[in-house]
Amino acid sequence: KYNEAEPLFQRSLAIREKALGKDHPDVAKSLNNLAGLYYSKGKYNEAEPLFQRSLAIKEKALGKDHPDVAISLNNLAALYETEGKYNEAEPLFQRSLTIWEKALGKDHPNVAHSLNNLAAAYIAQDKYQLAEPLYSRSLRIMNQLFDHWLWGAGEKTRQSYLQKDEDQRNSYLSLYSLANTPEEAFYFSLSRNGLLLRIATEINALAKQSANPSIQNQAEEFKALRTQLSNLAFSGKANKTDIQALQDKSYNLEMQLSQKVAGFKRSKTEVTPKEVLAKLKPEQSLIDFLVYTEVDSKTNKYKNEQVVALITDKKNGIKLIKLGDFAPIAAAIKTYLTAIVPTNDNADIRAQTLKQTAQTLYQQLWQPLTPYLQDNKTVYVIPDGDLHLLPFKALQDNNGQYLAEKLQLIALSSARDIVLPPMEGKSTAAAIFAAPDYGEVKGADSVCKTRAIDQQNIYFCPLAQALIEGQGIDKLFFKKQAEPRTKLFLKAQATEQAVDALTAPKILHLATHGFFLEDTKPDKKALELGRNLMHSLLMLNLDQPLPLGKIENPLTRSGLAFVGANLGVKGIKQPDGTDGILTALEVLNFKLEGTDLVTLSACDTGKGDVKIGEGVYSLNRAFQEAGAKAVLSTLWTVDDQATGEFMQKFYARFLDGKPAQVAIQETQQEFMLDKHYSDPFYWAGFVMTGKD
Repeated sequence: KYNEAEPLFQRSLAIREKALGKDHPDVAKSLNNLAGLYYSKGKYNEAEPLFQRSLAIKEKALGKDHPDVAISLNNLAALYETEGKYNEAEPLFQRSLTIWEKALGKDHPNVAHSLNNLAAAYIAQDKYQLAEPLYSRSLRIMNQLFDHWLWGAGEKTRQSYLQKDEDQRNSYLSLYSLANTPEEAFYFSLSRNGLLLRIATEINALAKQSANPSIQNQAEEFKALRTQLSNLAFSGKANKTDIQALQDKSYNLEMQLSQKVAGFKRSKTEVTPKEVLAKLKPEQSLIDFLVYTEVDSKTNKYKNEQVVALITDKKNGIKLIKLGDFAPIAAAIKTYLTAIVPTNDNADIRAQTLKQTAQTLYQQLWQPLTPYLQDNKTVYVIPDGDLHLLPFKALQDNNGQYLAEKLQLIALSSARDIVLPPMEGKSTAAAIFAAPDYGEVKGADSVCKTRAIDQQNIYFCPLAQALIEGQGIDKLFFKKQAEPRTKLFLKAQATEQAVDALTAPKILHLATHGFFLEDTKPDKKALELGRNLMHSLLMLNLDQPLPLGKIENPLTRSGLAFVGANLGVKGIKQPDGTDGILTALEVLNFKLEGTDLVTLSACDTGKGDVKIGEGVYSLNRAFQEAGAKAVLSTLWTVDDQATGEFMQKFYARFLDGKPAQVAIQETQQEFMLDKHYSDPFYWAGFVMTGKD
């Protein structure tokens, strides 16, 4: 509302000039802010003399090397850059950078911002070789700061920091693509992708393993708060005030815990591209997809979303492949996921849609990469954005051959997983939960319909095949003489309290209903406005810093159903105090360091809120964060009977000693050839995340 803001800025300026004199530093602040308003409106001729006068006042009152002078230099330079006056902008950016380095030290965040602004001026002139080392230095400064800040913060604050850094992420990746700098792009991915998952996993493990009584007590209190918050969401009695109060208390306690355990973190947190290359075997390749919004090098405005792939192997090193606009790829993924679940509509049309879409996605995402894969038969895949929702194994080449028929595909959260070992712990007996008694059965099983629309409109039907599945897997463990033996929890024994009481089962199998509840998305126009403001007015002379964004925790909207879940959603608890709804937020309380595999044999356990650069906030993520080395989850509503048979075949291979990733893909290959289950609906939705 520029017309409303302008007279207020003008009046503020007039008051300060009258009360303090026209050469007072506070007058310079008012001049700067009014100039910023004109800048935002595109009135550059009106903004320029105000920025110049603000600079002159500060230089006279504070000295030419004062940090506030650097702010004015930066803003005047940004104006010149916007006008295309690069010869005038460049020395001002350089002088601003020199002042901040001298006054604040070379690793200060203002120095990183200054490096970014000078780099942007070079990029606008196509001087990529001058810009790249500035971005490289800026990235490393911010990585050090993030490692310090994020360890001492709660999840909400961590997300806010990365949300505010999203603009610079897009700028980095835009340059890497323009200048074709694959090693720096890979370093960026290694240091940033899945960053919050890595930090949260380690903080969780350290807090749970600590022998410090104070940390133990706070960890237990934090666990209770998570449970209380999850229960409140499904009680039907929640109000925004109560939820906000609990969230605030939870965030504060999490921050205190993070700060207490920060001193015990693993000393080596940074992984380099060279280390990843050293760990890869000659027959292995790694594909790291990066989705970003392209920044126009001349106007610094957003263009279309793009996707690039970084291919890494022993023979060719690191290559950067531009795959183009992401919008058609995202649209094709949506089409595929819409068509994948069979309906009563024309089956032939559905089959043709699936095949055409799978081939289109292959041509867009995979075919450009094939020349670089050589004869490598194992490919690690790191998705980004909506690619997390895509079953890569179901992509088809022009001959109709599935990707899973040609390659061993292994999904990872980050290329760091190839280098860094998982958090270790002592494992206990495998545990199997199957076919919980959800309570309040409505009608016969044949006509019962499960639904999950929102927290107050949710119902779970009995799962007859899940009981058979659980019993069958238990028999497999006995037959294969797998050690340690299993703990079996069926029907009335499959309670939320029982799964919560486990400590690092070697294998945890959960055959029940899963759900994910959609939420409204943020206003993209508001985000774009905020982005433009932060770029053009990087250094506002305001009395208070801009606030961090409000972050809603999506882990309260995905979960698993246990005994009494149909009563729990009505606020009726079990005698043990649980509501039968295990949310992803509560899963974070689990002690799974030492757990080799968690199998989520349930619907939609891989679905959640997609955050570019950070993955999917889902049950899959929660179990990883709780310490599990590998998690098997689902991308859609799976078939009960087919899932039971799939799991039998998978565990038969796994318990024979085959690696979990090999066992899952061999089972999928078997289903492809089965006359009943060859449709990708039955096998492609199972995705295992984790190296082992």
